[in-house]
Amino acid sequence: MRRGYLATPFGRIHFRAAGDQGEPLLLLHQTPFSSLVYVPAILPALAQHFQVVAIDTSGYGESDPPPPGRWQVADYARAVLAALDALGWPQAHLVGRLTGCSIAVEVAALAPARVRGLVLSALPDYDEATRRERLAALSPIRYLPDGSQANAVWRFLRQANPTLPLETVHLMTVAMLRAGSGNEEAHRAVFSYDPKPRLPAITAPTLLLLGEHDYFHDRLALIRPLIRQHELRILPGGRQLIFENPAGFVAAVHDFLTRLPPAEGPLPERCSA
Repeated sequence: MRRGYLATPFGRIHFRAAGDQGEPLLLLHQTPFSSLVYVPAILPALAQHFQVVAIDTSGYGESDPPPPGRWQVADYARAVLAALDALGWPQAHLVGRLTGCSIAVEVAALAPARVRGLVLSALPDYDEATRRERLAALSPIRYLPDGSQANAVWRFLRQANPTLPLETVHLMTVAMLRAGSGNEEAHRAVFSYDPKPRLPAITAPTLLLLGEHDYFHDRLALIRPLIRQHELRILPGGRQLIFENPAGFVAAVHDFLTRLPPAEGPLPERCSA
């Protein structure tokens, strides 16, 4: 696996990459974590078939924070397009999870020609009342003299994800603490974002991917009529599908993307950024 930074107008974007051949595939993670959530199970498995890059969202992991001012989902999407430019990828498959879905939707709507295939794992969609409640409940990390914010984050994640291995909870805790007082900024953008008006602009074939106990099942009836060509796949698993059923996740992504018509023109060379 390779690691590095992409120089963009929005600051440095940290990435993890694997795979020497196949079509380009970009992984976008959930907030407030980082590309580390796709290691070790997802990224190496997909790299057997694709050139895979997983980036840290701006302000998370090891990516630079956004410029001053509150970003919206469209701003995060423009940073992703800048990352594609820095990679030398005119076009790529996009695979997103939760926040990564919102950003992927906006990328596909802003620049349809840049997206070959789209995989949305638990696309966030809220009614107006829920959106307001989520925004009001945002709680940036507070720095406390005794360092007890670390315990508070651990307890929060452990209670929300009781089935996850302790090592995974540890990695999630570290990622959340690393985001610091900006840990909720991308959540703020997502809770302010309604994907439905943007879905009809997407031209890429799309896979809606959910665990059987995942988020947003109740929103499918509103979302599905707005996407031109799509499939729905429900997998065994709960609310942390990439941790609870990584093999199923990888198999669903691989099956969907490899059934698409072949890309036109030569494939880009391996990312060396």
